[in-house]
Amino acid sequence: MNEMNRKKPRHTKKTEHLPLISRIIKGRRIEAELTQKELAEFTGLSHVTIARIEGGHLRVSLGKMQQLLNFLDMELSAIMKDSREIGQKP
Repeated sequence: MNEMNRKKPRHTKKTEHLPLISRIIKGRRIEAELTQKELAEFTGLSHVTIARIEGGHLRVSLGKMQQLLNFLDMELSAIMKDSREIGQKP
């Protein structure tokens, strides 16, 4: 199968808000002065998962997202509101 016809893995698809949410999560982690590895250890998620979430390349289950947001003292509704506000054009 050539490269043009091969489907991309499902986890690499981005949604409209995912890049914005990813930046918000990364910003909160940096504010907390945590490395990706430390955040992974504290949340029980893998370092690779944290990196892919922050890079906007991974759609995670609601449970995993909630686990991450709980540790960062964030609420899903607030992060969605922030991502909508950031994404608005003047």
